[in-house]
Amino acid sequence: MSSLDASSLSLESETARMLFDPALDESILADERKACRQSLRYFCLQHWDEVPGTSKLVWNWHLDLFCDELQKVAERVFKGLPREYDLVLNVSPGTSKSTFWSILFPCWVWTRMPSARILTASHTDDLVLDLANKARTVIKSDKYRQLFPEIVLREDQDTKGYYANTLGGDRKTCTVAGKSPMGFHAHFIIPDDPIDPKKVLSEAELVAAKEFMVNFIPTRKVDKLVTVTLLVMQRLGLRDPTDVMLDEAKKEGAIPVRHICLPAELDRNEDGSWSNRNVNPPELTKRYINGLMDPFRLSREALSQYKARPHYYSTQFGQQPYDLMGGMFQSHWFNRRVKAAPYHARRVRSWDRASTFEGGCYTAGVLMAMDDDKNLYVEHVEHGQWEPNERNQRMLAAAQRDRARYGPKHEPEIWVEEEGGSTAKDARMNLVKAMAGFNVRFYHPTGSKDVRAEPWACQLAAGIVCIVEDGTWDVAGYVQEHVAFKPEPGKRLGKYKDQVDASSDASAKLTVSNYGVGSFRVLGPRKQKGLRVIACSRSVLAEMPVAEQGSLLVDFVDPGEDRFPNSLPAGGMRDGIQETIPSDPPTHSLAKLLGFLRLSFAPIDPADHQQTWDQSVKPWGRKASEVMMNDSHGKKLWSFLLGHKGSVPDLWVFCDSGDGRAMSAAMAACDVMMLDRKKSLWSPSEPDRDWSKEKPLMKHVFDCVKAGRAKVVF
Repeated sequence: MSSLDASSLSLESETARMLFDPALDESILADERKACRQSLRYFCLQHWDEVPGTSKLVWNWHLDLFCDELQKVAERVFKGLPREYDLVLNVSPGTSKSTFWSILFPCWVWTRMPSARILTASHTDDLVLDLANKARTVIKSDKYRQLFPEIVLREDQDTKGYYANTLGGDRKTCTVAGKSPMGFHAHFIIPDDPIDPKKVLSEAELVAAKEFMVNFIPTRKVDKLVTVTLLVMQRLGLRDPTDVMLDEAKKEGAIPVRHICLPAELDRNEDGSWSNRNVNPPELTKRYINGLMDPFRLSREALSQYKARPHYYSTQFGQQPYDLMGGMFQSHWFNRRVKAAPYHARRVRSWDRASTFEGGCYTAGVLMAMDDDKNLYVEHVEHGQWEPNERNQRMLAAAQRDRARYGPKHEPEIWVEEEGGSTAKDARMNLVKAMAGFNVRFYHPTGSKDVRAEPWACQLAAGIVCIVEDGTWDVAGYVQEHVAFKPEPGKRLGKYKDQVDASSDASAKLTVSNYGVGSFRVLGPRKQKGLRVIACSRSVLAEMPVAEQGSLLVDFVDPGEDRFPNSLPAGGMRDGIQETIPSDPPTHSLAKLLGFLRLSFAPIDPADHQQTWDQSVKPWGRKASEVMMNDSHGKKLWSFLLGHKGSVPDLWVFCDSGDGRAMSAAMAACDVMMLDRKKSLWSPSEPDRDWSKEKPLMKHVFDCVKAGRAKVVF
């Protein structure tokens, strides 16, 4: 096995520093120049630090392989001999593949063949220009110019996308299905990641890449027999450019392809030995270190963070392509994208929990909604590999976010798959304690995961499922896991099927079960005789006739208006609520004011902000979730109304700026206290109005006040 020991690294680094000495002996320069020209490997070692943005070079055997394979095909081009094969390399991202193939290799080629014409391509203009520009930086470096003074870039042709030297060589860039170098022909054609990994699910991208590999590249060669194609990429799926080149090479009369495939880690055989499956040539398996291709760049700890997205990991790190169209789920079934689901839809958050930490499985919590027309919406997915305590805290955080966004009436049901094993009871009790205050239901699924996934697949195929794409969760990883899900026994993509399972169960709960939504526990009313509830604006409150009864006053204000002139804060902020002492109420005519509370929240309804949930709401400059009423306000309200010590109040007075918050809260208070609105609810501005059959102007405030009563026990 070729290797580089510490002493050779130190020696070569010292030589590299000597090259900057203006008094360096010409004989030493000649030796260095000869060594660089004869060995691509040595050239790369000497010029690694000249590449912008590179970190410290740590050599691994796969870098020897890069250099050996590239130099072998280049030597025939230098001699004008027909190529023996084109070269395809599949290797994981983060392995310096582009630095060697697209930056340093073209620079080295000109040291041997200054007239070489080089064409490089990628899926985006920014990427291919960046690679070409970094190579140009190496060529203009002091070290390169000192060793190879004959290589000088032409002043009249020196741009990032196309530059040439004074000896006839040039380098031009193009993009797949984009910028085309019309009239340009090359000795070396280097497609580097010719398809965007983020768009591999697109049939149009696959077709465009195939057109580029089959019909474009063959027309861009200086000599059809000599020019070599060097494709470097990570696998992205069946029918990607690697498949295209391998299939073309099988045709009669075609030039062969040498295929090098290096997965990041090896699988194990049944006997525990390392498998050479998917390694090409298979003998390279012997060069892996404890099953890893590169323990430094791609350690198991580094790889673990990518395994939550199974298709992404399997293809780009495992170099194991899967048919993106051939499983139980088709990629185009997920093309219905929306910004938000209807606010008044029924919701379920279904959790598929991993039974053990680092056992290969992940926890997934899928939030799904169903509207009145039976359309389904995948709104959000929590997905990760967490130890039990962290997992429970993440589940609690998700429940709190869901409640804050959808309110007590529309917050989702929470369903959790019951864990198996002897620790199931303890795990359940720990979760119930962590989720105190939320109605968590457990269930025991029946049937295999394949069988349970079939109805979910049918719903997707029928086109009734929408994906909420709002930037808050990994939609691509969610789709990829579904596409990789195989119904045949033993054919699934490893153990990663948790998002599919949670989705299947969520859709089943929405379409089959009939559990109620928004239920809450109502405690009996406090015994009070003749309690009256008044709702009005602050301006009306100031002019209202004098009330002699004992009164509690609640003032609803906008965010930022929770302090009026002469306000005296009593306890600061708590749960987003400004606490003030009784001397701080608005102007009133309540002769016997027993207590005062100010609640600060915006007069908005979350139903109106679902598509702009993460945007600032004018004029408050904060997100809707940060300024609207929530369950903390409801709890605070009832603690104030029912927890008053001393004289029992006869009046509850609610006031606002005339926007409907006060009357909506008053209606809810009457309903919870079982008061006849017609007899007990009164508005000074409309004294004769019958409120018994009226609907609240602000439904969200109404719901939050009703739900808040269940959180207060006396």
